[in-house]
Amino acid sequence: MFSVGVRFPVDAFNNIVIGDATFINSDVRIDCRGASVIIGDRVLIGAGTSFDTGSHLVELDEYGRRPRICKPIIVENEVWLGTNVSVLQGIIIGEGSVVAAGSVLTKDVPPNTLVGGVPARIIKRLKIQ
Repeated sequence: MFSVGVRFPVDAFNNIVIGDATFINSDVRIDCRGASVIIGDRVLIGAGTSFDTGSHLVELDEYGRRPRICKPIIVENEVWLGTNVSVLQGIIIGEGSVVAAGSVLTKDVPPNTLVGGVPARIIKRLKIQ
């Protein structure tokens, strides 16, 4: 299920996989031009969330440019991403995890974990019901 205003790159639909019963709220941006974004089943994605599979190296190459690098993003089943979460390249968000609103994910999130902040850090382990 999609809300109004979900933005995908026009040429990137082959790089997106979205599971069953997943809800994507408004103003979500999924940039998967260089690598895939895989979203599992029963995932809740808050408004304003962004997925960015690409970045640039810090060091300049021999031509004075910062080369682009791309890595896939994986969101496992039953994850909840709050409003305005930024998911950076190469991140895996483990099953059953919750990401607090406004967080920036720069590292993988273990399964059944609550994370939050900029950059996001573990707040607590969640109990499996």
